Amino acid sequence: MLATSGPQNYETWSAQFFPAGSPDALRSADPDLDDLENLQEYAFARDPDVHSGGASLTRFSQLPNGSCYLTYRRPRSATDLSYLYEFSNDLKTWHATTGTESRTPLDPLVEEVSVRLDYRLQRKPGLFIRIVVRPSPF
Repeated sequence: MLATSGPQNYETWSAQFFPAGSPDALRSADPDLDDLENLQEYAFARDPDVHSGGASLTRFSQLPNGSCYLTYRRPRSATDLSYLYEFSNDLKTWHATTGTESRTPLDPLVEEVSVRLDYRLQRKPGLFIRIVVRPSPF
């Protein structure tokens, strides 16, 4: 990701990589053919011109004390995204959940977010977690 300063939105991020009016600049475009649309690349602080090679966007970990964490990267100054956390036990029905976020700056543009998930999730068998990213306001 190229360095810029101040608040960032999709349009300013996209302009760092693509000429104005290019079809590659669309939120739904996938110019590097890695199955991640540009909006996903932006939301998870990826380079839309570099194939991710199937790398995961998130990490899940559980400590011996039972605490569950979801970790991912995102733009530090994005002004147009909302991140929501959901869980499911069957991959069909999803429920919103809460968590406590801690943020670690990785550079001027990117932060790593670790979310300590709601304690009630730790007792669920077959637990699946996902991050829903929405352009905001939604």
